[in-house]
Amino acid sequence: MGPAISFSMFDGVSWDQVLSGPQDAFRLSCPPGRPPLLFPVHHPRRLFPEDLIGRDSQMESLRQNLAGFSRNLPPLPALLYGHRGTGKTSMVVALWNEWNRQKNEGRPLRLFQVDRPGIDYLAALIDLLSTFPGLHLVLLDDLAFSGEDDSFRQMKGLLDGGIMAIPDNVALVVTTNIRHLVSESRQTVSDALHPQEARDDALALYDRFGLTLFFDEPDCQEYFRLVLSKALSAGLIPSVPENWPALWSEWQASTREVPGEADTPLLKILSLSLRFSRDRGSRSGRTAQQFVDLIRRQML
Repeated sequence: MGPAISFSMFDGVSWDQVLSGPQDAFRLSCPPGRPPLLFPVHHPRRLFPEDLIGRDSQMESLRQNLAGFSRNLPPLPALLYGHRGTGKTSMVVALWNEWNRQKNEGRPLRLFQVDRPGIDYLAALIDLLSTFPGLHLVLLDDLAFSGEDDSFRQMKGLLDGGIMAIPDNVALVVTTNIRHLVSESRQTVSDALHPQEARDDALALYDRFGLTLFFDEPDCQEYFRLVLSKALSAGLIPSVPENWPALWSEWQASTREVPGEADTPLLKILSLSLRFSRDRGSRSGRTAQQFVDLIRRQML
């Protein structure tokens, strides 16, 4: 973070220097008591759609939305919501990498991640990008507002209802675990003078997204597919037979799912990963990756 301090986005020289560099990924940071900083990300994640499993429908919808850049149809503001660790942010990164790998008509796409404190400067950043050549993808990751937070009203005005439109060369994507983005308690709604108005206010931000995609928690079969794919890539198993579901069912029916009693690496991986997911209370791509990472380090 040291050198990034000079890259203030509101400095007439510095932001131009940052955006004119070779990097294609940036982050907007808002340190307490300091001006917002726009700095390049020198080591972005190199993730591609073929690395993701089980999200084909959401992937194609978001891909078609971004393809609007090539059809004179500006991408709709998109909201990706659902269970934690299910690949919402990974999908955005994967499609951004795919776009630049395909070199769409020589129009590279730059990625900008904005953290929650950067909401106050989001409109300024988007307006700045409208004056800078090229295509830009702005990502607000893991966004949520408390019931007392007025910043979500700034988001409402930016998406629809304010004097500023999102420019044609900017795509906006928001990821969150909370569908309505406002974590309100029942107590807040029940105590309101007009409860229906309080509920409508909580829904108002969600309604302003032109594209909404839901990410549910994988079932056990899909979770196993994630684990096996990652275990195969990591060299933990030599191959994945097509009849692995039948092998798992037969072994499960004949034992008590004790990992040490599994007679093949495949069954042992499946049994251990199932126990791991139960301990974590989650079946997701993130859980599968964490499991494989720990196995590779011999920490399970």
